[in-house]
Amino acid sequence: MYLKNCRLPGVLFAAVFFGASGRSFGNDAATVKLFESECSTCHGKDGKGKTSMGRKKNVEDWTDGDRLSKVTDDEMKAILEKGIKDKDGNVTMKPPKKVQAGQFDALIKYSRSLSRGK
Repeated sequence: MYLKNCRLPGVLFAAVFFGASGRSFGNDAATVKLFESECSTCHGKDGKGKTSMGRKKNVEDWTDGDRLSKVTDDEMKAILEKGIKDKDGNVTMKPPKKVQAGQFDALIKYSRSLSRGK
């Protein structure tokens, strides 16, 4: 059967492409799990940074929309890729180990979602 006017092939292509690519889109379970395993030790599950490691490293409160609005997605992506060093060159945040390049955008979107609703 020829599916000339059917949208099903396009829908199937999108489902296969995005599902197989490992991409996630922000608040899906895979991104939340990734955030919890790679980021929440310092930033907390709620993004406030009120963990013992977060206090030690003086991480910022991601629920503060004003603060997050001053950081671009490209800056956040660079932090995820390279980590953060202080003025003396000491590493204060290592790049997350289990985050692949295709997951950066989803983590950024999720991080930004923590400040919504305030």
